[in-house]
Amino acid sequence: MATAARLEFAVKHAWGGGDGVGDEISRLGREYFTRLDLATNPVHRPPDPEMEVVVLGLRNVLTQRLFQRCRVAAGESLPGYDAAVVERISTLMLGLLRSVFGENLLDAETVDRIGKVHDRFSWGGLRRPLHPRIRIPNNVPDGAAIFMFPEFAHLAIEMDIDADGWTALLPILTRMPALYLRAHELADPAFAPKPFDDYGHPPEFDAPEADLYAHARTLASEYDGMSRGSLADALDGLVAKAFTLDVG
Repeated sequence: MATAARLEFAVKHAWGGGDGVGDEISRLGREYFTRLDLATNPVHRPPDPEMEVVVLGLRNVLTQRLFQRCRVAAGESLPGYDAAVVERISTLMLGLLRSVFGENLLDAETVDRIGKVHDRFSWGGLRRPLHPRIRIPNNVPDGAAIFMFPEFAHLAIEMDIDADGWTALLPILTRMPALYLRAHELADPAFAPKPFDDYGHPPEFDAPEADLYAHARTLASEYDGMSRGSLADALDGLVAKAFTLDVG
């Protein structure tokens, strides 16, 4: 199937989902994350042949930054990256957000909807069955790479690339790994830190989603008033909670 046709088929399939979930947040979330995955994930052969190199290079530096968080002394800086690459990914992600949620990403109602979409994605709440014949995204986090969402926001802000937009989104993006870990904790009472590459999709379990919704609202009330420095500290704590220290 041609790239453009596959994209539109995937988005249409994601909206319906085949699982009876038809509320607005699920529809918006599945459209956004389907489009993002198809545009950046090498598995889905993005239309831009350079994108695989761009994404892999950025993932490497974001992973490096994550593991330096718990090791650098106070006041030391984390590694930067090629400004052209950061700007390219920033433009792509913010552009997709605007195309799905509306042009004004600083509007309070828009930010709230974006937050609910990212919350639900983080614990696997947008999960839907895979299509039997065509490989398209299933709208669940790809393991511990979910930590790269807030890390990318910090990187863009530090480099003054779309800083206003990423500053507005940073509390939402910091909730993502927190909710991802909460899903693991609910599924496994013996949850303990493990290597970065040992994480996979959020677990499927029978615990009521009400716990996750409540936890998301608690985190929102806590994170929304934080400074960027405090949100960075929160991310530090999540990294220390999630990962063994022998991987970096």
